[in-house]
Amino acid sequence: MGPVRAVSIEALLGRRPSGREAEAAPDIVWWDGPLGPAVVRPLVAVVGSPETPSALAATSWAARSLAARGPAVAGCTFRPLDRAALHVAMATRELSAVGISPSPVQDLAGDDPFLRMALSEAGLLLSPSPPLDYRVDAAAADSLLALLADAVVVVSSTGRDGATAAARTALRLGRPVWVWKDAFEDPGADWARALEGEGARRLDVRGVDLLIAELARRRFRSSIINNNT
Repeated sequence: MGPVRAVSIEALLGRRPSGREAEAAPDIVWWDGPLGPAVVRPLVAVVGSPETPSALAATSWAARSLAARGPAVAGCTFRPLDRAALHVAMATRELSAVGISPSPVQDLAGDDPFLRMALSEAGLLLSPSPPLDYRVDAAAADSLLALLADAVVVVSSTGRDGATAAARTALRLGRPVWVWKDAFEDPGADWARALEGEGARRLDVRGVDLLIAELARRRFRSSIINNNT
């Protein structure tokens, strides 16, 4: 791993956070990796738990489909499905994965040290935790993930985990959220229907192209607004 460096949230976003974004934004984020602090856009978070065979298959498909079409894939390094998405994205296309850790960037004792090394060499590893502060703050990592992502895809959830928390934060920040269609086939998955009621949409095998097209429209509208201000 290279030297751990600090970057402002403004540099990561490419602009100053506004409104509710400012409430969720840390002042400084720590990073390592060849992508540098200039996050590849668009950036789509692929999140989920628990890790079931069907959820893992959907995660791999979503990450591969996104990375092959241009967006970078983001996820938290402490969730197995997020880690799977990051591994698949890096295998699909170079420099297409952004991992967010709840512990310091240089901490190789937790979650997946091989993934952390891979991100530091072929992607971007971020953390809201400063070096040598070994407290694990999963909530801060999920908040940063929702803030940086242009969209969030939720593959599975228990309804009480960080995947749902990240999705709800993203919705509050005005980011589009998509829920994998299979989640709605589980009669006990009230979390999926609750997210849909809050504005999330269902994602199926045709939905990645719709998601990417929506992100392109949003970026186009944003560029017009920025050029007129």
